[in-house]
Amino acid sequence: ATPTETPSPTATPTETPSPTATPTETPSPTATPTETPSPTATPTETPSPTATPTEISSLTATPRPTNTTVPVPLPTPTHSNPHQQVWSKIEIVWPHNAAPVAQAALANITAFLFQDPLSLVAVPCDWNPTVRLWAAQDNEPAQPIAIGEKRVAPGAKGAFPVWDFNNVNVSYAQSPAHRLTFFVTVDGVKTDHNIWIHGTEARTLFPSPDRPRRLSKKIPAAIDARIEVFYLNGNLRPEEATRANISVYLFPHGDKDTTFGVNWPLLPKVRLHWAYDNQPGNNDNVSLIGQPMLFYDNGIVHWVWNFYYVDVTFARQNSHKIHYWVTVDGFPTYSNVWTYGADGRTIFAEQDVPQGDCPIR
Repeated sequence: ATPTETPSPTATPTETPSPTATPTETPSPTATPTETPSPTATPTETPSPTATPTEISSLTATPRPTNTTVPVPLPTPTHSNPHQQVWSKIEIVWPHNAAPVAQAALANITAFLFQDPLSLVAVPCDWNPTVRLWAAQDNEPAQPIAIGEKRVAPGAKGAFPVWDFNNVNVSYAQSPAHRLTFFVTVDGVKTDHNIWIHGTEARTLFPSPDRPRRLSKKIPAAIDARIEVFYLNGNLRPEEATRANISVYLFPHGDKDTTFGVNWPLLPKVRLHWAYDNQPGNNDNVSLIGQPMLFYDNGIVHWVWNFYYVDVTFARQNSHKIHYWVTVDGFPTYSNVWTYGADGRTIFAEQDVPQGDCPIR
């Protein structure tokens, strides 16, 4: 998470070209967010939905970039928690000096917390939770990287609390081959969050699935959940597709060479979550539950969780996108984020105007 005040830039941040959609540029009252392209790539094949393992000999491992982010530990929250659920939205990602993505080294990020996502009622001013910023490099699982610093911001509907993450290192995304994905959570509280992608090339590039080499019988303390396959039914183009199959592998946290096979003593529920455009994602009540199947590859038989006929109709329009991630019931989960759509740039037409209850100082 990041410290205090987010500067209000006067320069316009760099627009990165999108092959399929032209963003509408709208001024933001406090900062202009970074625009990041994300067209859709060619899908890879989903493992067969039969329980009988079949060999996939054509898969080859693709090297992944080393995650240089230093994770922040997740302590037990000590604050008094009056909420069962909150909605978090990253509203500003401002590279220092309004630098273009290819040159930006540091950025300031600001998030709002809402107790009602429709009426945009902000959380109470006297609430002081631990608010965390998460970041994912390319297709790697997201890691918590910073803790936000609370401040009170003036607003047209009353002053309200915001959380700043200043001096966030975004240099990883200077290369067109890399991107950073950000979201915010609150310790000890169910958080439905939006997704912000920063990079000159923001597509999920449909990498080859990971190929774990060994099996574990142990129950891990935490799990890495990786969306490995995203296949459009009928091999249709995004502007035509209505359904997709999605496959997820599970790994002990920090070890993608090890996965779980038939001797694993449990089969947990694996949930698929999603968020449309820049809006917060769904809660567990509307998540999808994956169907486990055994899959043979690289000399081992391991579990894969499949989600069949996932509705992707929303992204048929070039102006829309869907972000997907995974949680595992009963485990702290570190998931990658898969962005699907013809244009995956994060483009905020304007910041939200929360209803706040903070006294004006």
